[in-house]
Amino acid sequence: MWHVPQSFKVKLGGNFYIDCDSLIDFHGSPLFTLKRREEDGLLGIDFDIYDSKKKKVATVRRGTIVDGDRETYEIAHGAHHYVVREKKTERLICEIKRADQAVDSELEVSVDMFTPSGFHLVAGPEQTNIGRGVFSGCTIAKCRIGISVE
Repeated sequence: MWHVPQSFKVKLGGNFYIDCDSLIDFHGSPLFTLKRREEDGLLGIDFDIYDSKKKKVATVRRGTIVDGDRETYEIAHGAHHYVVREKKTERLICEIKRADQAVDSELEVSVDMFTPSGFHLVAGPEQTNIGRGVFSGCTIAKCRIGISVE
C-alpha cells in the first residue's frame, strides 16, 4: 500500500524539496504527487507528461513510467532509473532516479514537459526555469507549496 509521506527529500529540477505538501503548484493544483510504499519505505512520484500540443505522452505513477507513446518517444526502464526521450530530436523529456540511483535525496527528477494547458516546465538536472525565473541550488523545506505558478 502507498501513502502520502510525512518526511522526504526530493531533488527536482536542480533544487531540493524537504517535507513540502506540493513541490510545484500550477494554478492551485500540484503538478507532482509523492507517495511512499509502506512495505519498504520507497518514495515514488506521480505526474503526467504532455507535449506542446497538449497531448499526453507519458504517465508516471509511483516513480515508474507506466504508459507512454512508444512510437514518438523512447521509454527506458532500468533498476530504479527511468527515462523518456523524444526519438526525433533526442531531447530528454523526463528522467527519474529512485532509491540508490538518486544522489543526496530519496528521489531525483528532471523534466522538460508541458502541462495540459500548455505551460512549459523545464526542471532539468541543474535548474528549474519557470517563465523568466530560474531556480538553482535552492533548498525548499517544510512548507505547504514549494513553488507556486499562477
